[in-house]
Amino acid sequence: MTGLRDSVVLDLLNALHDGIAGTSPAQVSFGEPEGFTSGDFLAIGVTDPGAGRPTQSANSQTDWAALSMGSGYDETGEIACSAWSVNGSDDMQEVVAKAYARLSEVLAYIRANYTDTNLLGVQGLWELRLAGHELQTFRTDGGCIAYLLFRLAFQATI
Repeated sequence: MTGLRDSVVLDLLNALHDGIAGTSPAQVSFGEPEGFTSGDFLAIGVTDPGAGRPTQSANSQTDWAALSMGSGYDETGEIACSAWSVNGSDDMQEVVAKAYARLSEVLAYIRANYTDTNLLGVQGLWELRLAGHELQTFRTDGGCIAYLLFRLAFQATI
């Protein structure tokens, strides 16, 4: 994106999706996928794919004092991503490993495209890191499910 803008969030979501979608063996979606049953999934900008209602995809804060200076402002925030694996077997270790493999793909993409000022090609983005993650696992009549929510913290100068 070129020119003035108010946030890097959309550019960051697009960069994550576009950079990973072509290389991951999982189904990668921008936002919640249209439908999912069994398999491996990575959703960019999704907190809870099964919520059936809106959930927080991203948040950010800006330094308005810098905005008044006319030289831009600083933005900090987090992007939510979720990875999950669903299979018909009783092998919980397998689905957990596949969910964590999605996280590893995202982190590898970030590391491979880390530059000083335009991280992932996003103008002004200068920091992107794993802020934290939480794993949930459960069994169903049809097999095992592992769900991994992770957040990426970012900092940018707009």
